[in-house]
Amino acid sequence: MGMMNSTRRLAKVDRYADIQVELTQLIFCHLAPTVLLGGFCQAGTTALLAHYYGDRKLWQLALAMSIVALLRFVVVVSFLMRQRRAELTLPLARWWRSVYALFTFLYAVMLAIGTLYAAARLDMTAWMLCSIGSFALSAALGANIGMQPWIVFSWIHTMLGATAILFLERHENRLMSWAGTALILVFAVSLSISVWSRFDGLIESLRSRRKLRVLTEQDTLTGLVSRRHFQSTLATICSQHTPLAILFIDLDGFKQVNDSLGHAAGDTLLTLVSERLRSAVRAADVVARLGGDEFAILQSIDATASSAQHLAERINHTIGLPFSVGNQLVQIGASIGIRFAEAGAVDPDLLLENADEALYRVKRAGGGSFSFSQPDPATQPNPNTPTSPDRRSSRTAPNQPHQQKS
Repeated sequence: MGMMNSTRRLAKVDRYADIQVELTQLIFCHLAPTVLLGGFCQAGTTALLAHYYGDRKLWQLALAMSIVALLRFVVVVSFLMRQRRAELTLPLARWWRSVYALFTFLYAVMLAIGTLYAAARLDMTAWMLCSIGSFALSAALGANIGMQPWIVFSWIHTMLGATAILFLERHENRLMSWAGTALILVFAVSLSISVWSRFDGLIESLRSRRKLRVLTEQDTLTGLVSRRHFQSTLATICSQHTPLAILFIDLDGFKQVNDSLGHAAGDTLLTLVSERLRSAVRAADVVARLGGDEFAILQSIDATASSAQHLAERINHTIGLPFSVGNQLVQIGASIGIRFAEAGAVDPDLLLENADEALYRVKRAGGGSFSFSQPDPATQPNPNTPTSPDRRSSRTAPNQPHQQKS
C-alpha cells in the first residue's frame, strides 16, 4: 500500500511540467562544490588505502571512482552553463536528471564494492573507512532536495546494504552484529522517511508557488497574460532596445451587452473576445487583459509599424463579427490605440501612456477604428522621395483615426 501511495505521488508530480523543471534546477543548484568535495574525497581515501596496502585492485577502484566523480562534476557544470544560454524544457530536464542519477548510482555501486573488498581482503580499519564513507555519502544524498525519492533510495540501500551485510557476517559477537545491523537499518529507514517527508513538502511548496504565479501572471477569466505580467514583459523588451509595438484595445458596445444580458453573459463575451485575439496574433506576440473590457498586445519579434497596422485591421474585422452569447447574437466593435517604437532606449511607462492617448483619441472620434500615437511611419512620405501634392493630400492625416476597412 505504501508503494502504491508513493507511485501515485510521483505520478501526480509528473503532471506538472513546470514543477519537474524546477525540481531539476534544485538538484543542480549549488551542487558543484558538493560534487567536487564529496566525490573526490572518497576517491582520494580509496587511493590512500591502495597506497598503504599496495593493492593493485584498490588502485583501479580509486581510478574508476575518480573518473565517475569527474564526470558527475562535468555534468553539473555543463548543466549550469547551458541553463544560462537557453531555457530548460521538460524533456531536457528529465535527460539531465537521468544522467546525473546514473553517474551517482555508479559511484554508489563502486563504494559498495570497495566496502565489500575491504572487508574480504583488508583489515578492519579499511572496512571502517569505507563504511564511514557510505554513511557520509548517504546523508549527503538524502539532503539533495529535488531528486525523486526512489532514486535516492536505490543509492542509499546499495551503499548501506553492503555495510549491513558485512557487519552481520564479520562481527564475532552475534548480539553486537545484530544490534549493529539493526542500527544501520534504522538509519536507512529514518533517512528514507525524512527524504519522503521533505520531498512531499517541497512539492506542496512548488505547487503553491505555481498557483501564486498563475494568479499574478495570468487573468483568471480569460487565461490571458495579466496587467502586471504584461508590464514586466514590456520592461524587459524595452531594456533590449529592439523595435516594438503596443496595441491598446477597448471594446465598443460591451457595456450595453453587459447591462442588458447580465454579468455572466459579459464574462462569456470577454472569453470569446480573448479567443479571437489569440487567433489574430502571431505565436510570439503577447496578449493581455488589462481589466474590464480593456486588452493589450505587445509585438517585439520582427515588429514594424506595418505589421502593427495589419494586426489592428485584423482585430477590427474579427471583433466586428457577431458573437454567440447564450441564445443571442451580439455585435460589438474595437477601438485600438497603437504605439510603435523604433530600436533604441525607450521608457515603458511613456509607451503605455502614448498608446492609451491614441486609444482615447479613437474612442472620442466614435470608435471602431485604430490610430497611431505618433505620425504613422507606414503612411509618411520618405523625405528623400519627391511626393506630388495629389498623393500627399490623399494620405491619412497624422494622429487621426484610421477608418475601419469594410
